[in-house]
Amino acid sequence: MLGYVSFIIELIPRAVLAPILVFVAFDIIAQAFQAVPKRHAPAVAFAFFPTVLRLLAIKMGTPEPIPAEKFHELMNTPGKALPELQVITALGNGFIVTAMLWGAFLAELIDRRLKISALYLLILALFSYFGIIHSAMPDGSMYLPWQLSGTAQQVPYQFALAYLCLAAIFFGLSWTKESKGPATGMAH
Repeated sequence: MLGYVSFIIELIPRAVLAPILVFVAFDIIAQAFQAVPKRHAPAVAFAFFPTVLRLLAIKMGTPEPIPAEKFHELMNTPGKALPELQVITALGNGFIVTAMLWGAFLAELIDRRLKISALYLLILALFSYFGIIHSAMPDGSMYLPWQLSGTAQQVPYQFALAYLCLAAIFFGLSWTKESKGPATGMAH
């Protein structure tokens, strides 16, 4: 639209725009819970986590709470596990796709369609391996995992392996007698 929308938005004071955006966000959240069967409410709630983590990563990536040098240090300090900031950033990167796939795999799991749930987990493993989701880069860019360095190099392998293990568990459980019956104790 030739940049008119961004120009108009710049004219609106943040004090006016912020409450409107909060109202829209609450409406989206309410609709998300109303548009699905009650038994899928946990999947909807779980799907919001990547969005919250992305918001947290954006806030922590600005110089006000954490100076750029300290942010870089926190992202790259090796230890027994991945740095906490690295994990928060990775979980938030690709948050829209992650949220959709997390919600889908969990909804299928709730409905005891474990093979389909495992398929979603395989897609998550593939996407996380190349940084489509859970990118190890602070800017969320994609990559070939063997070209990463430092602690970022561990991210695609650990996330992909975690999804693959979970997919294997669900696929194995899909052959059990318990997985064939209707879900019990869930509101319909």
